[in-house]
Amino acid sequence: MDPLTVSAVATVLNRFLGETAVEAGKSTWAGLVKLVRAAFPGHAAAEAVTEAAERLTPGTAPDQNAVIDLSAELVGLAKSNTGFESALRKWMGEAGSLAIDGGVTTNTIEKGATIHGNVVQGRDIGPITFGR
Repeated sequence: MDPLTVSAVATVLNRFLGETAVEAGKSTWAGLVKLVRAAFPGHAAAEAVTEAAERLTPGTAPDQNAVIDLSAELVGLAKSNTGFESALRKWMGEAGSLAIDGGVTTNTIEKGATIHGNVVQGRDIGPITFGR
């Protein structure tokens, strides 16, 4: 097994933070915070990590210094607790494999289609109301 490094953790965090805007991504990010809290309840360093993680918002351009600091703290915690290290590796694997690029959506109304009324096509549309 490769050693857990700050750069490996930072790579996953950067990719994840910079691109994640989908609900699954937010859930996965919340999972990291929960993972740290569960492994180190009341631990000062763990609280610092969770606070740092909560300041980094998925879907926004990450502050590189904050990502590096958070990665270093996570690696430090992992070195002190092999169970946490295993859980962090698992989280990294899941976070790294999460499809976060949003994909491509193509909406097409084929020639000859009969449409009665309005047509709405879209993807990842927030709260929407039809009518009054």
